[in-house]
Amino acid sequence: MVVELNIGEVKVSKERLHKLFNEVPVESDTRILAKAYGEKDSIPFRLEEWSWDGIHGKTVIIPSKYCSTLITEEDIKTKFEIEGVTTFKKVGQYYFLNYDFSI
Repeated sequence: MVVELNIGEVKVSKERLHKLFNEVPVESDTRILAKAYGEKDSIPFRLEEWSWDGIHGKTVIIPSKYCSTLITEEDIKTKFEIEGVTTFKKVGQYYFLNYDFSI
Protein backbone atom coordinates (compact mmCIF):
# COMPACT_ATOMS: atom_id res chain seq x y z
CA MET A 1 0.00 0.00 0.00
CA VAL A 2 1.32 3.46 -0.92
CA VAL A 3 0.55 6.25 1.53
CA GLU A 4 0.24 9.70 0.06
CA LEU A 5 0.73 12.94 1.93
CA ASN A 6 -0.39 16.26 0.56
CA ILE A 7 2.48 18.77 0.45
CA GLY A 8 1.21 22.02 -0.99
CA GLU A 9 -0.13 21.38 -4.48
CA VAL A 10 1.76 18.10 -4.92
CA LYS A 11 0.89 14.69 -3.48
CA VAL A 12 4.01 12.95 -2.27
CA SER A 13 4.21 9.22 -1.63
CA LYS A 14 5.64 7.86 1.59
CA GLU A 15 8.70 6.72 -0.38
CA ARG A 16 9.26 10.23 -1.78
CA LEU A 17 8.83 11.74 1.68
CA HIS A 18 11.58 9.47 3.04
CA LYS A 19 13.86 10.44 0.13
CA LEU A 20 13.63 14.11 1.14
CA PHE A 21 15.71 13.13 4.17
CA ASN A 22 18.30 10.86 2.51
CA GLU A 23 21.08 13.37 3.06
CA VAL A 24 20.44 14.20 6.73
CA PRO A 25 23.85 14.21 8.39
CA VAL A 26 24.32 12.14 11.55
CA GLU A 27 27.29 12.73 13.81
CA SER A 28 29.45 9.61 14.11
CA ASP A 29 28.97 9.28 17.88
CA THR A 30 25.16 9.69 17.75
CA ARG A 31 22.85 6.64 17.70
CA ILE A 32 19.45 7.13 16.08
CA LEU A 33 16.99 5.06 18.13
CA ALA A 34 13.80 5.77 16.15
CA LYS A 35 12.56 7.79 13.16
CA ALA A 36 9.11 8.93 12.08
CA TYR A 37 8.04 10.99 9.09
CA GLY A 38 5.14 13.35 8.62
CA GLU A 39 3.77 16.57 7.23
CA LYS A 40 2.35 19.55 9.12
CA ASP A 41 0.79 22.53 7.35
CA SER A 42 2.37 21.42 4.04
CA ILE A 43 5.84 21.13 5.62
CA PRO A 44 7.49 17.67 5.54
CA PHE A 45 9.43 16.70 8.65
CA ARG A 46 11.28 13.83 10.28
CA LEU A 47 11.28 13.16 14.01
CA GLU A 48 14.21 11.34 15.54
CA GLU A 49 14.90 9.93 18.97
CA TRP A 50 18.62 9.66 19.63
CA SER A 51 21.36 8.95 22.14
CA TRP A 52 24.67 10.78 22.35
CA ASP A 53 27.27 10.41 25.12
CA GLY A 54 24.66 9.28 27.67
CA ILE A 55 22.16 12.00 26.72
CA HIS A 56 18.85 11.13 25.09
CA GLY A 57 16.78 13.57 23.09
CA LYS A 58 14.49 14.19 20.18
CA THR A 59 14.91 16.21 17.00
CA VAL A 60 12.54 17.73 14.47
CA ILE A 61 14.24 17.94 11.07
CA ILE A 62 12.81 20.08 8.27
CA PRO A 63 14.22 20.53 4.75
CA SER A 64 15.00 24.26 4.43
CA LYS A 65 13.37 24.52 1.00
CA TYR A 66 9.99 23.84 2.64
CA CYS A 67 10.21 26.37 5.44
CA SER A 68 10.78 29.81 3.99
CA THR A 69 8.45 31.11 6.73
CA LEU A 70 9.98 28.93 9.49
CA ILE A 71 13.43 30.30 9.97
CA THR A 72 13.79 30.79 13.71
CA GLU A 73 13.92 28.46 16.67
CA GLU A 74 10.75 30.02 18.11
CA ASP A 75 8.85 29.58 14.84
CA ILE A 76 9.57 25.85 14.78
CA LYS A 77 8.87 25.45 18.51
CA THR A 78 5.49 27.09 18.02
CA LYS A 79 4.61 25.10 14.87
CA PHE A 80 5.39 21.77 16.59
CA GLU A 81 4.18 22.81 20.07
CA ILE A 82 7.55 22.19 21.71
CA GLU A 83 8.32 23.71 25.10
CA GLY A 84 11.38 23.76 27.31
CA VAL A 85 15.07 23.77 26.55
CA THR A 86 15.98 23.41 22.87
CA THR A 87 18.93 23.80 20.57
CA PHE A 88 18.61 24.91 16.96
CA LYS A 89 20.89 24.85 13.94
CA LYS A 90 20.91 24.70 10.18
CA VAL A 91 23.23 22.14 8.58
CA GLY A 92 23.29 21.98 4.81
CA GLN A 93 19.73 21.85 3.53
CA TYR A 94 18.10 21.00 6.88
CA TYR A 95 16.95 22.77 10.04
CA PHE A 96 17.36 20.81 13.29
CA LEU A 97 15.47 21.55 16.50
CA ASN A 98 16.64 19.36 19.41
CA TYR A 99 14.45 19.01 22.50
CA ASP A 100 13.26 16.74 25.33
CA PHE A 101 16.74 16.06 26.70
CA SER A 102 17.34 13.50 29.46
CA ILE A 103 20.30 11.76 31.06
